[in-house]
Amino acid sequence: MGIVLISLLVVAIQPPGTPLVQDVPNDAGGNLEISWQPSLDDAQCSAYDVQRSADGVSFETIGVVPSGMTQYIDRNAAPGIEYQYQIVAVGHDGTTAASTVSDPCASRGQWFHAGKLNILIGFLIYAIILLYFIYQTRIGKKMYIRPIAGLEALDEAVGRATEMGKPILYV
Repeated sequence: MGIVLISLLVVAIQPPGTPLVQDVPNDAGGNLEISWQPSLDDAQCSAYDVQRSADGVSFETIGVVPSGMTQYIDRNAAPGIEYQYQIVAVGHDGTTAASTVSDPCASRGQWFHAGKLNILIGFLIYAIILLYFIYQTRIGKKMYIRPIAGLEALDEAVGRATEMGKPILYV
């Protein structure tokens, strides 16, 4: 009778790089972008667990991304509260490896949305043109206003009704 030895070799996977956390620009606060370097054993990973902590001690999973992805946006961060993050690589066999903890970062709302700069420029151009024409009329320059046929007809109808002593019905 032969003896068969079965050896289970569990290979530990390498942890991902330390997460880099940044505030997402042009928002009202509440969004933080987390990015990291993938694990050296990314091919043996099935997913990455993104974990967050407000106190730096107790971490909770807030999202899971498939292997190969190295970015996650935390859309539920309370503005003004500093959070720390760590990324846990999960292997196909269930083994895990956690990264080191990130530096604390807090989300803040921006008072100006840089993506809407064209609206601001358009408004300023309109305001300058409007103020220019107001100034021109105040110094006495006569402005030409194109007559509108419908308004002239209304004025004529009111005049006729007044001459005839009849009431006017506006609808």
